[in-house]
Amino acid sequence: MILGTMLIRTCSLMLFSLVLGCASQGPLQSAVLDTQLPPGNATDVALSPSERFLATANPARGSVTVFMLSRRADGVRLDALAGLRPAEVELSTSGALERIVWSEGIDHGEALYILVREDGSDSIRRVYASGEKFSLSIDEEEVAEATKGDISRYFPENDPVADDERLRIREEIRRAREHSPVEVDLPSDMIVDACSWQDEDGRFIFATFKNTDAVAMFDVTQRGQAELVRLIPSALPGGIAIGRESGILYIGEQRTSRVVAFNVRELKR
Repeated sequence: MILGTMLIRTCSLMLFSLVLGCASQGPLQSAVLDTQLPPGNATDVALSPSERFLATANPARGSVTVFMLSRRADGVRLDALAGLRPAEVELSTSGALERIVWSEGIDHGEALYILVREDGSDSIRRVYASGEKFSLSIDEEEVAEATKGDISRYFPENDPVADDERLRIREEIRRAREHSPVEVDLPSDMIVDACSWQDEDGRFIFATFKNTDAVAMFDVTQRGQAELVRLIPSALPGGIAIGRESGILYIGEQRTSRVVAFNVRELKR
């Protein structure tokens, strides 16, 4: 029964992509960053401001994994991502990993902040990544018990995609359900994560949905409408992040505990 449901959902997504006229001309080039962890991890993904470090939250392990993406002067390239070895930092807590976010750190480094919820209270952990040589250190003393002010400071409430754009996504999905000859299996009221990217051709929004094996790509038109242009197959995607300069989209797959990367410029074709 479960296998049949999965096959129906996969076929539905493939057929809908064809109806939209956005089926790929060939296999999309991608790169896989393997956390080397069992399934149930890589539920959240965060990219550092410099695009040099990528982190995943691993709730099943109580850890975070950090990849150093590039030392190149010309930035991150997709073909250089495959085979990168991760560094895992196990947190000294049994609490639930709620969110991860990067910010500028001290000494020209970058800091990854981890919001942990345990026994009804919140705490914040901090991991530093700095220098040409990849070095990590855990700082458990940053916040013993996080106050609302601390959470607001390190984990701002402004979503990567504004509320009105989320509404546009939901409306676009609703219209697709009404006018598509096949079922569109995207739960518009269950958006897990979203991010946006802009270039000279316009603005694009990417979103993941609860219990859905695809990432939806939307083109924001000049009239402000979000049009669904592509469904990217993925093994139960959760967190996503995109490089502003590189245009590389990172998708955390909860079923495989891997991060799959795509070049957005290729997805637009």
